[in-house]
Amino acid sequence: MPTARATRRLTAWHAAAIYTAAAVAWTWPLPRVMSEAIASDLGDPAFVAWVMGWVNDSVLALARGDGARFLAMWDAPIFYPAPLALAFSEHFIPQALLVLPLHAATGNIVLCYNVALLATFVLSGVGMFLLARELTGNTAAALLAGAAFAFTPYRVDQLSHMQILSSQWMPLALYGLRRYFTTGGARPLVWATLALVALNLSTGYYLFFFMPFVVAYVLGEMWARGRLADARTWRDVSAAGAGTLLLTMPFLLPYLAVRLDVVGQRPYDEIVTFSADVLAYVTASEFVAVWGSTLTAMRGTAENATFPGLTVALFAAAALVRAGLQAGARWRQAVDRSWRDGAGLVFIGFGLVLTAVAVWIAATGGRIVDMPGVEVRLRNFPRVTLYAAASCVLALALSRRLRHALTGARGALAGPALVAAFAAFALSLGPRMEWMDRFFAHGPYAVLLKFVPGFDGLRVPSRFAMIVVLWLAVAAAYAAAALARRGRWGTIAVLAAAVVAVAESRPVRFEVDQPISVAKDHA
Repeated sequence: MPTARATRRLTAWHAAAIYTAAAVAWTWPLPRVMSEAIASDLGDPAFVAWVMGWVNDSVLALARGDGARFLAMWDAPIFYPAPLALAFSEHFIPQALLVLPLHAATGNIVLCYNVALLATFVLSGVGMFLLARELTGNTAAALLAGAAFAFTPYRVDQLSHMQILSSQWMPLALYGLRRYFTTGGARPLVWATLALVALNLSTGYYLFFFMPFVVAYVLGEMWARGRLADARTWRDVSAAGAGTLLLTMPFLLPYLAVRLDVVGQRPYDEIVTFSADVLAYVTASEFVAVWGSTLTAMRGTAENATFPGLTVALFAAAALVRAGLQAGARWRQAVDRSWRDGAGLVFIGFGLVLTAVAVWIAATGGRIVDMPGVEVRLRNFPRVTLYAAASCVLALALSRRLRHALTGARGALAGPALVAAFAAFALSLGPRMEWMDRFFAHGPYAVLLKFVPGFDGLRVPSRFAMIVVLWLAVAAAYAAAALARRGRWGTIAVLAAAVVAVAESRPVRFEVDQPISVAKDHA
């Protein structure tokens, strides 16, 4: 086992090598048959491999001077004679470009698909490694966070969905934004913008699902650093937002045309069907070796194996406790006090109680008494959540001492990360929130469905689960960093936990060329 000093010398390249080795072991025997057998099954993966090949052939045609072939990329030879047929599915342009040199050299679309799939594990790990190291300053903690994010058990249930596995751009975008706020330089903001564009083009789900969290993160950084009134910061982030929109929009136009003419909106019942149940978060894919035979609550229901992993959950919970203790210590040490502090404390206490009630409703379906003939449930989840948020905002607005306590602690971002994880969890439950297939509240996703254009074209709200894991990994990094700072044995414990995070998600067997007849639902 490496010492604390040795882990400090690890770079992103070392992390990439570690995650590559983990990905090879995790997906074995795929690395042995990369050029002849496709990962997972012959349904979506075979189609995606063809799409990636079609896109790369179009790009290579442009390089040869055949502009007409490139311009015909959207008119893929499927669903003839429909125009813009490529827009009937994801276009997978970022995934294709990632392996363009390999495609040009070999022309083997199966090999290119498999390499792109392995890259999603490695790059997701490296992206979270960079973000967690930037947040905590600890390399061992960053390795754990990267492992927890890149190898979450949820990925086993999504192995046939390349677009959902392509989660690496989320932590990379946050890393660029964090570097911008830390250094004030333009270059990190440019890289963050490019990462967001790559994320938007990787899948429409992350385009719509992740963007609210990006906006909230940027505003939170500006508030914590006292830059909400800074004109330069507003100029920079507005330029980044405009750049992201301008670079994304041309790729959305074919989808808008198809939506208006052919596709339309998804049926409400279909969206509900592909929403996560609360108990989906304690349900693992049957193919997960460690948890597959134990966590079976929602087994058999489509898109309902969203268990994030025990390792990341435990470290995230520890981070919340530690952040609370640090905030309490800073509150007690504050010298500047006023009557507003007492009022703020009352409101924050009220907000925390309501937050606990909201978590209780979400975790249990609001059950208080549930016996034959007697049922008492709390069902006002949206109202309770709104009141909790309003109480916390009012408390922060009233008390400067409270703001200092919450923003000055070393693990200050652990709490907000867990709030973001809970928000993503609530959104993943869809417009009609259910606990063990029983309705208990209308969810916040219903608001997005009603008021935000584009959400009614997405049918799988449960894919917010990857964003849940993202924020849990961020929070977990803080607890891991605190443990690693205790010395050599603390570092060893964190690195051992990283190994456990990978091991607990490994499939019983990694399927290749699985027939469609026994494959899981393709969404």
